[in-house]
Parts: sequence; structure tokens; C-alpha cells
Amino acid sequence: EMGKYDDAAAASEKALALANGPRRVKISLVKADALSKKGDVAGERKTIADSIAFLSTLPAADVSPKMKSVLEARLAKIEASDKPAKKLPARH
Repeated sequence: EMGKYDDAAAASEKALALANGPRRVKISLVKADALSKKGDVAGERKTIADSIAFLSTLPAADVSPKMKSVLEARLAKIEASDKPAKKLPARH
């Protein structure tokens, strides 16, 4: 919130090294938010994709279906915004 996105991303990396289980996903979301606000779309995409992959390694009881759907929707939104807009045919 203070605009220190590099600091937030670095702190998130440190926290990720220490966290286990589903908490890692919440920390990853903080990192993805910081990267997004910084304008690092590639970093945000990778962080979200890595979180989705991490969820697949957890036991089913530890996976929140809501969190998984939030991550998948966010990744889809990022990927949709990366696609160039279709050019309409010129009208004469």
C-alpha cells in the first residue's frame, strides 16, 4: 500500500522460503499483487502459475477450491490481457 513494491516482493520471497502448505499460496498472492502494481506482468504470471502448480502437490484436504478458482481466474485474466486486440477490417 505504501508503493514499496520491490520491498514487498523481496519480503514475500523470504516468507515463501519459510512457509509450508496452503500459507505459501496466500504469500504468493501478496507477491503477485506487488508485482502487478509494479507493472511486472511476467513476474505476476509466473507467481500465479507457480502457485497453481504448488496447489496440485498438496493433499486434497489442504486445497481450498475457492483459492484455486481465484488463482485460475487471475491467471486467465492476465493471459487474456496479453493477447493483442483484434484489428477490425477497414471500412470504405
